Amino acid sequence: MASKVVRWIAICFLVASILCVNGETLTTSTPYDSAGRNYDLGGLFCATIYSNQTLEFRSEYLWTAYCDQAGQPMELSLCGTCIQ
Repeated sequence: MASKVVRWIAICFLVASILCVNGETLTTSTPYDSAGRNYDLGGLFCATIYSNQTLEFRSEYLWTAYCDQAGQPMELSLCGTCIQ
């Protein structure tokens, strides 16, 4: 069972990596278990931007993301520029 799970995760990661590259912008996601954490954003980089939002807002999206051009510094102003 564990080997099937590992294989499935590897396949999903590979497909996601291929699909997420768009020009010079690279997007990635990290499993966060939002529902298991009651949509608490404390562990996310952009948490300070969304910490005052309602549970309804936070549970609306599968994940929130930060997008930048490759090699550019991270800025809080870019938080949420990519939301799935």
